[in-house]
Amino acid sequence: LKAAEKFIESIPSDTEESELNLCKGILFFYKKDFSTAINFLEKSNDTAYNYLKFILIGNCMLEINSTNHRFSEKAIFQQFQNAMDNCNSQSTKEVIKIHIKFARYGGINNA
Repeated sequence: LKAAEKFIESIPSDTEESELNLCKGILFFYKKDFSTAINFLEKSNDTAYNYLKFILIGNCMLEINSTNHRFSEKAIFQQFQNAMDNCNSQSTKEVIKIHIKFARYGGINNA
């Protein structure tokens, strides 16, 4: 994670803010600071990576719900649906379906 932090600090100042927010969201996801990750991810609007943004937000919501029920099932599944709607790759859609199954059978019901 230190290398990722250093990389983000070295990103040129003319880099699109949306891309930087996506990078920071991913970094905070891996730091397990899920609320901060959601804040940065929601500021990202890079359409090429919207599917990833929504997958990560959905997973952050699941993680937060595991200790503090803050998000409804509907809100979490909406993130994964948004990911499906923003994805053109069939193989990536299959991965998103795995996230949905986890949320349904392993995440939400067991939180």
